[in-house]
Amino acid sequence: ENDIQKRKLDKEKFNQMLKNAKKNIISNNITFEQQLEKENTDKILQYDNILQKHADSGCISTEDEYFQLREIGILLSVWKRYVGNPVGFKGLSQFIHSDYYKSIPYVDIFSKLFSKVLTSTSEIESGDSMDIQQLSAVLPYCNYVITDRIMRNKIKELKFDNYYSTKVFCMQDFQEIVRELEKIEITLINPVDSTVM
Repeated sequence: ENDIQKRKLDKEKFNQMLKNAKKNIISNNITFEQQLEKENTDKILQYDNILQKHADSGCISTEDEYFQLREIGILLSVWKRYVGNPVGFKGLSQFIHSDYYKSIPYVDIFSKLFSKVLTSTSEIESGDSMDIQQLSAVLPYCNYVITDRIMRNKIKELKFDNYYSTKVFCMQDFQEIVRELEKIEITLINPVDSTVM
């Protein structure tokens, strides 16, 4: 019960933080491009800050810090396994600042969708952050994705559907979804004559 309540409170706190950030972005006329640049640089600053704090204090004071240090540890482990150069956090930091990192599908989709949500006129919804995480993970690897109307529109605005050859629908697209499912059925029944793959 306590864990469930804590997760609920954390989600509410995070959503309020997003709403405040959005209000600040809109009032300061921050563009999508400016916010995208911030999204791309904030992660490494966050890593730098948590590592410095941990080095100074020698202890982990919050659950968030634990998960952030764990994330850094996983990245450093992968960097070492693939013989990243230069070694250690310095090399990883350079990679995260590079265009190679920004072009990783998950990173690219997440940072652009997040920037789009924060700079658009639509309200922040309680499920937006989870939607962005899940869409970033599946969009490059799925033929079909169903999400809500706002996220579908944002994906189409950013042209991710074209780039990854993914058909993106919302529940209001019911007839289109049915037509796509019928194409799959035709392909399964008669694969030789069908041009749908």
